[in-house]
Amino acid sequence: MKTRLTKERVFFSLGIVFIFAGIICNTWLLARFSPDGIFDFSTKLKIWIIEVFCIAVGFCLIKYRSSIKLPRYREILFSFVTFLLFILLFEGGLRVFYFIKHKTKESEMDFADYLGWESTPDNFWKREVKGYGEIKYSTTRYGFRVFGDVDSKKTKIFVIGDSFTQGTTVSDGETYYDYLRKSNEDIEIFTYACGGYGSLQEYMILDKYYDVIKPHVILWQFCSNDIINNDFDLESASFRNNNQMRRPYLQDGKIKWLYPKQKSGWLVQTSYLLRLLDIKMNILRAEKYGSIEDTLSNTHPLFIRAAKTTGEIMSSVKKRASDVPIVAFSTDKPTWLGDTYFEICEKNGIHYIPGIPEAMEEAKRNGIIIDYPPYDAHWNKIGHVIAGKIILKYFIENKFIHSSPVKIQWE
Repeated sequence: MKTRLTKERVFFSLGIVFIFAGIICNTWLLARFSPDGIFDFSTKLKIWIIEVFCIAVGFCLIKYRSSIKLPRYREILFSFVTFLLFILLFEGGLRVFYFIKHKTKESEMDFADYLGWESTPDNFWKREVKGYGEIKYSTTRYGFRVFGDVDSKKTKIFVIGDSFTQGTTVSDGETYYDYLRKSNEDIEIFTYACGGYGSLQEYMILDKYYDVIKPHVILWQFCSNDIINNDFDLESASFRNNNQMRRPYLQDGKIKWLYPKQKSGWLVQTSYLLRLLDIKMNILRAEKYGSIEDTLSNTHPLFIRAAKTTGEIMSSVKKRASDVPIVAFSTDKPTWLGDTYFEICEKNGIHYIPGIPEAMEEAKRNGIIIDYPPYDAHWNKIGHVIAGKIILKYFIENKFIHSSPVKIQWE
């Protein structure tokens, strides 16, 4: 009798596990963790199939637990094997899902040994982005969002940045650098950007394509998370700006390719399931407990080291550019960042455009919508126009380009 009760409890517990897995696999909960809160039909269908399967298995285990007969000595082994198969099923399912998704759905990024990941070349997609509406996004050769004429007699501007410059929340022709080239006949634009990039990856892009483009000016976009992403320990400690991908870091003057980890990094890096859970747990931790960015200051040892590393990277950028002027700006300016980017630029002879973060905040205070948190904090078309106007004015005032009578109409 006791053995029978133990067996029934085992199957009842397994049933609960499967039902619970099915419940948490619903589209509403997963949409809460989606970057844009949107799933297409094929993705929803896969989720529903997994959900129904798990709930059905769980229901059968609970309902028929008393009639399932197993030799006594196999009960524990059966429970362990069932649980292991359940984990392997999820792991295998995730690998198949992402393999199919990668083959059937256009993605703006792909893994790369040298850069960690890179912008997908010759790519096009059209989709609804929550808050931003329908977005038409494309890249051209080498993964550039815009690749002009290398033989042009115009002022060739090489724009480099991260997700703000990649601009997946605005359609083609609506970014700040599109504003530049549509506002001035003297400009030829070349733009490479990729979400999550740190300054070292951006330097690698500059180094790789500098001789191809032979730019007259380099426009460099900073974001506060560059400081985080430029230091292995700082990114590892962050729940908010940890990209959970292997990337190059500059350490002691040498480039090392490392995976930013919290705990058991090698295991999380290997398993799709554990990596997915780790990413979602980091989101929850950041929301509930905060992240290192909330207590960071310019006196924090990790910040000091990250700022020093960023300065070393920008020194390399300046050397690679030689006599070609570099103009930099930042998309944001949290309290802990202060004037770090300005000071780094000043030290390395790099021009710095002030005022863009302040202009964005002023627009928000005036009721102008430039982004759509909590769905996404990246600029919409209006935000890009604001940045474009400030950059264009700086370029003309400092004679990087000639003033142009061209006027454009933005809908």
